[in-house]
Amino acid sequence: MSHWSELMKEEEHQEGGDGRGREIGTMEYKHRDALWGLFRAELVYLTDQLKVIKDVFQGTLITAKDNGFLCDIDESTLFPNVNKLYKVSNSFSLDLYKMFTEGNASDESVVAALHEFSKKFHQPYQRYCLNYTRAAKYLKSLEKERSDFREYEKVCQEDSRCKKRQLSDLLICPMQHLMRYVILLEDIIKHVPDNDRCDLRCAITAIQDSLRSLESKLGTLQNFQRLQELDSILIWPKIDAMDKTVLIPDELKDLITENQSTLCSDGRHILHAGPLYLIENPKSTEVYAFLFDDMILVTRTNSSLRKRSVKSEHLASSVSSNGISSAFDTSGGLYDAEQRYLVYKQPLSLEEIKIHDIASAPGGCKHCFTIATYNRLMYCTGLFTFNAVTSTNKQLWLTKLRKSVEDFQNVHPQGGTLSRGRHDSNASAHADNASVSSSRSVDYSQVHHGNQNRSVKSTNSFRNRSDVANVQVKDKCTKRSQSS
Repeated sequence: MSHWSELMKEEEHQEGGDGRGREIGTMEYKHRDALWGLFRAELVYLTDQLKVIKDVFQGTLITAKDNGFLCDIDESTLFPNVNKLYKVSNSFSLDLYKMFTEGNASDESVVAALHEFSKKFHQPYQRYCLNYTRAAKYLKSLEKERSDFREYEKVCQEDSRCKKRQLSDLLICPMQHLMRYVILLEDIIKHVPDNDRCDLRCAITAIQDSLRSLESKLGTLQNFQRLQELDSILIWPKIDAMDKTVLIPDELKDLITENQSTLCSDGRHILHAGPLYLIENPKSTEVYAFLFDDMILVTRTNSSLRKRSVKSEHLASSVSSNGISSAFDTSGGLYDAEQRYLVYKQPLSLEEIKIHDIASAPGGCKHCFTIATYNRLMYCTGLFTFNAVTSTNKQLWLTKLRKSVEDFQNVHPQGGTLSRGRHDSNASAHADNASVSSSRSVDYSQVHHGNQNRSVKSTNSFRNRSDVANVQVKDKCTKRSQSS
């Protein structure tokens, strides 16, 4: 079974000059080639990867448990949802096969196969991907701690179907195959012969949208899990340990506890991380910096804590010939999960920093850049000069930093004083003064009106008393005249 033309019905397959039915047209031919590529990829994935996990590794584990071995191994954790993935892939492979053998790759048969797949694949793959990290960690711990489990893996690898592959290599295959779907479907839709084949385009687009949704969910989850893991290996010292000049009153010592990490806040993403040297007077300190989308965190690792700080004049010699510092693990990833990181400086908010490219620094440091921090009054509160291990590494840090600062200030345009400027604070002060003056004028006005009201009341009261007195005088005069 080397080509789709070998599965077509005779009336559809009339040999041309190359023996492969050229009369169907070039675009249609490429379109069926793309569909055939999808079928072959799914078949290899089903038989050479999922079936090996299911029959060789999972099947051997079940047999071992039936014989009283490895009974405490959690099968559902080690093989998350593998059986369901196998059923989905097997069904999709059969539908694609029937599409060629029975439907002659017509639009109706292609749409039916893709539509059926789009209804089935999302939930099983989402569940598998959500549990993959847990499965990988569980596998790693078993390989490290259990000699009987290592023996079990050795037996599985000796199976000819396994081809000496490790279980860790096979468990990642479903996630890799998801990414292949994106490429294969793009190739199919690229070679759709006619623009009016809406049903076929809609079926492919539906699967692509589902893949994007799944990728977005997995990216968010992966970032959150990464922050959780980093949270667990960070050490946040007390404030007086970070700043020796801080005096904590006795009344507050019970209230001032160790700083609590807040990395897992909603929406935070880690963008970059790596080793740097923090140039301090008169020494340089090995640090490991983490760049998030809202702050920079400067830490020290266990290895750097055990080492003495390096003098600035000897810093350049600490870089090996390949440009990578031998003091750091460069095995890939943003950090080492087996390491512990001590927070060395207070977090630097991207809201109030400026990035400066420095040509050189004292002691022969050639790959330097400086981060300047500002407060809300636009005063510079700190300068942090870093030296990267290579020029390329420095440019990468500068690019990441500038992009993250720009993105942060675009999302929070009213957040940073650097974007507002000093005139805003002056305008605010004038507005406050005007508000105070206005309130004072209102108060004076109220006092004035109050005085007027009191004076009117006094006048009226005086007039009333005068009238009463006049009446009394008139009455006395009348009585005297009558008595005389």
